[in-house]
Amino acid sequence: MVALSRRLHAASVAALCVVAVPTVASAQVAPEPVVPVPDPRAADPEAAALEPVGARLGSFIIYPKAEAALMYDDNIYALEDKTDDAVIRLSPSIGIQGDMGRYTTNLRGRLDRFEYSKRDSESRTDWSVNGGNRYELAERTYLTGNAGYSRSHEDRGDPNSSFTNLRPNVYKLTELGAGLSRDLARLRAGIVGGYKYYNYNDAEQIGGGITNNDDRDRHEYLVEGRLGYEFSPGYALIGRFQWDQVDYRLPFDDATFDRDSRGWRATAGVGFELTRLLIGEVSAGYLHRSYDDSRFGGISRASFGAALNWYPTEITAVRLTADRKVEETVTPNYRGFLASSFTLNVEHELLRTLTLTASARYSHNDYVRANTGLAPRRNDDVYGASLLAKYALNRNLYTSLGYDWVKRDSTAIVRGSNFSRNKVWVAVGTQF
Repeated sequence: MVALSRRLHAASVAALCVVAVPTVASAQVAPEPVVPVPDPRAADPEAAALEPVGARLGSFIIYPKAEAALMYDDNIYALEDKTDDAVIRLSPSIGIQGDMGRYTTNLRGRLDRFEYSKRDSESRTDWSVNGGNRYELAERTYLTGNAGYSRSHEDRGDPNSSFTNLRPNVYKLTELGAGLSRDLARLRAGIVGGYKYYNYNDAEQIGGGITNNDDRDRHEYLVEGRLGYEFSPGYALIGRFQWDQVDYRLPFDDATFDRDSRGWRATAGVGFELTRLLIGEVSAGYLHRSYDDSRFGGISRASFGAALNWYPTEITAVRLTADRKVEETVTPNYRGFLASSFTLNVEHELLRTLTLTASARYSHNDYVRANTGLAPRRNDDVYGASLLAKYALNRNLYTSLGYDWVKRDSTAIVRGSNFSRNKVWVAVGTQF
């Protein structure tokens, strides 16, 4: 199978593991999928000739990489009235893979420098380090763990980002996770736990002044159990139950609300593999979230999730995902918002050296009002689409051309609630 199929098969493993897991679990380990996935190591010799080989150091292989891009953004502030700029992005990264028999590890580090041509206040540097480990305790029994730390900036179009910020808002994220999975013939079980800590910098405002963001700092905890039973070859019944808790560092935010909360989600579904052409999982269930502040009450809704991977040919892969979860907000008089999101991605190898990718995405964000009678009803519809062409000159050099469009339609009347944005870029990269 060609490189495209191998990459998407690997992606399907992750999708089967984490679909319908809430935000707090996004970087944490997950149980093994309950449906067997074709071996992604089945290599195509021609495709393998374009993949980096890395530098071996004992039991480890080091993969250095660097990319430079020139981008045009027609709406850098994500507002109704557009301001454009040209941006240079420099992105060095390194990956380290270790295989010591029953123990495997992956370490990653990345830095992104964005340099704006006209609006220096938008120039910024993001970086992250993270790693994951897996240890085989016994046959088909695995203990997994991960940790990470990052320093990033909120995108100007983030619903929690204020248009009055002089610069993109800085936040740091600490992540920890651990999991245990056991495969007993037709029965597969797993449990994961995770922790995240968000730490936001105060924001300098246009025209002077400082906005306090200490009330956004928070701890997030998650525990999830998963059980799957393969009742027929290629088909499995899947059940999940997950509990999570959010504790803010300060007892009240700047609007005097106590946003501490806890919630649970229970889902059941089916995982399947049909002739290795269609691999996926669909699930549905119920979620509930309760808040410490009596003015918030609770949020109870139906929940769903899906991750479908279709391979119509050996050089084409189609991926569809869907999810519903409760997101945090700092907007006064709203508890949070229920995000229902859908993504469609198509990848096709036009040539052995040329890969085309197209994607479309949609999210409906339903803001849940507090019991104060002070907030109008708010719904956001966010649309997006992107195109990417990547050409490999050899295993060490590649170039790409990309385009991305996003549009938000909101019932809110605050400036910055509605916008559209276009980005186009060209990039060149090297990898070893």
